[in-house]
Amino acid sequence: MRYDLKQKSDNELMDAFSKCSSEAFEEIMNRYKKRLFNYLLCGLISNRQEAEDIVQETFIRAFKSKFTYRFTYQFSTWIYTICRNLALNVKRNGKYSRTNTIENEEEYGNEAKNFSRSMEENEISDIMKESLLKLDKKYKDIIVLRYLEGLSYEEISKVTGIGQNTLKSQCKRGIEQIRREMESKKIEMY
Repeated sequence: MRYDLKQKSDNELMDAFSKCSSEAFEEIMNRYKKRLFNYLLCGLISNRQEAEDIVQETFIRAFKSKFTYRFTYQFSTWIYTICRNLALNVKRNGKYSRTNTIENEEEYGNEAKNFSRSMEENEISDIMKESLLKLDKKYKDIIVLRYLEGLSYEEISKVTGIGQNTLKSQCKRGIEQIRREMESKKIEMY
């Protein structure tokens, strides 16, 4: 049964979970717990324990929503939105410290492709992490969702509420900021 679950899409797992398959929900948690945790630590939350708590609360909310989940939505967008909103609510409550448009990626060449390659498989160097943490807040979330988590601009737009053209522009600026930071340390990004 376990092998079959690994082959199922996220929505198929949510469907099985809504029919009381705890193994399906366990597979969802296995797919997303590390990704959500890394997403939080790369931009929204700096404390590991707080990030773990938010991830746990994200899954609790998903669990409670098993009968009301809308299968017309992409699961990844839905789970990241829950996680992001929880983190923003916690930050807003003070528990933690811490315009031009572009039509498509070809307008800024291979820079995004090379950046994506350097972020492959969610493994980033300490220097890249440091550069990411120094990144302006408005770019950090977008960079993490796009290049670490592999979400499309459409999905990121749904998670953040920011228009796709603005996202593309901010993504480009974020990559440029990271490149400048790494160049100042005499490190080639690609």
